[in-house]
Amino acid sequence: MGDRTIKGAIVAVEDADHLHRRVITHKSAEVLAELVVPKTDGIDGADLVGAVSDLGVALSVMRGTKVVWVYRHDFSGNQIVHTTHRSSIVKAYSPWAPLRGDHDNRAASAAFVKSGAAALSTSAVLKADRSVVDAYLDAKVEHDFLETRAGKLALAIEKLKHTFVRSGVSDVGEYVVPDAAFQPLVADIVKTIRPILENAGIPADKVAMIASEGKVRGLNRAAFRGILKALCRHASLTVPSKEIELFILCRDYLVHTGQFYCQGGTAEEWANVPPAATPLEEFCFLISFLDRVFLKLFGYSGDYFDWRDFPHDQGKTRTLP
Repeated sequence: MGDRTIKGAIVAVEDADHLHRRVITHKSAEVLAELVVPKTDGIDGADLVGAVSDLGVALSVMRGTKVVWVYRHDFSGNQIVHTTHRSSIVKAYSPWAPLRGDHDNRAASAAFVKSGAAALSTSAVLKADRSVVDAYLDAKVEHDFLETRAGKLALAIEKLKHTFVRSGVSDVGEYVVPDAAFQPLVADIVKTIRPILENAGIPADKVAMIASEGKVRGLNRAAFRGILKALCRHASLTVPSKEIELFILCRDYLVHTGQFYCQGGTAEEWANVPPAATPLEEFCFLISFLDRVFLKLFGYSGDYFDWRDFPHDQGKTRTLP
């Protein structure tokens, strides 16, 4: 809360183990824990609302599933004197956590919460539009066909890309050159292109479609590849170029065909950029890519669960530098 800090404890509710198993089995939602915060001079309930909401966002990214607070009890001694219910969007449980929640990995969880809570107030991207986190988490919820969920991942990266460009910290802009400088050239470019197409025997109606002012203006838009690389640089995330190319092809096929690259790609593309073996493995690759981007945006470095190894290796962890 700015330069003020307050300690609290997350305490499991009664029968939490049973409720947790039910949530995992039914892919449902439950109150599994309560945050206990002692009364602290200089900090009132309004201050806590924002701080606890931030904590929920950090926990959501860490656990790969939406975490929100839904009620608040105010105590006087051991007596509840006021109860507040919050209207929250509650999502079904998702198992796609980038950080393990077991006792052996408690240090990684503690490190992430600390860095993540700070990043929400310091990251230009997260401050620009926090809903990028919601789009990313919603793609992990297992209540749709795999292609649809993968399509949501593609939408999440588009939303993140747009927010990144508009945040002011990207070293790549939305346009290659300022739009104001390019706009006066559009008409001349169209006039130059049309005779070339007409001389090639292309029908007039198709020439008009190819050499339209709208399409020429699109030439000035920065390529997705360049923005994606700039986003990785900003997040201090090192990704091999082959992974970048595979991610772009996966995204392109999902956006433009609704198919996985491993299903719809051409033999020539597969020769240049080998696809995943199955749609599930491609989905896991997309999850892993976005996990790493978001972990770094939240300021985290350390061990994480890499879904690229699933389902072949159920316990694989890697280290994010």
